[in-house]
Amino acid sequence: MTLSYAEKQRIRGMLADKQSAKTIALEFEVGEADVLALAKPKAALSAYMCFARENRDAISQEVGATDTSTLSKVIGERWGEVTDRSRWERQAADDRVRHDREMATYQAGLNAEDAAEKARIASAASGPSDRELERAEKRQRLQEEVEERAAAPKKERKAKVLTQAEQTLAAQNKEIESDKAKSAKQWLNF
Repeated sequence: MTLSYAEKQRIRGMLADKQSAKTIALEFEVGEADVLALAKPKAALSAYMCFARENRDAISQEVGATDTSTLSKVIGERWGEVTDRSRWERQAADDRVRHDREMATYQAGLNAEDAAEKARIASAASGPSDRELERAEKRQRLQEEVEERAAAPKKERKAKVLTQAEQTLAAQNKEIESDKAKSAKQWLNF
């Protein structure tokens, strides 16, 4: 199933609000991969985050703590003690390049979607749709047929010859209708 422009925008908003891709996929009846393809690229890591990611397990075993606050405090102290940070700064620069490349691709996709949506709106606003054109043609054709019929000489109607039984029924119906009219007048005068 292809998603409309509005649905894609709504999914992006839901992802920005930190809703899980799985629940979004269930709601829109698409695959998780389709939802994740609409997500913004992950942010670039700083040199500190590269250092923390690389050393978290070792520091956790060394300190013997697994709670985040203690680990973060110890990692921060170790980062402050490091004098040569060039290795992690290089990793951060590489990650920034990755992020910039992915963001350019993401932004190009957004721009293409916006352009397609604007073109769709412009084409809808620029004139009548195919359906409206078909309806106008049909109206014109019907009008011409009506004018042709009006211009054509009318055929003389053949008088219908009623049988004796049909004449009797017609007379009875006429009598019933006149009785109805009389009783309706009586009710009005009552």
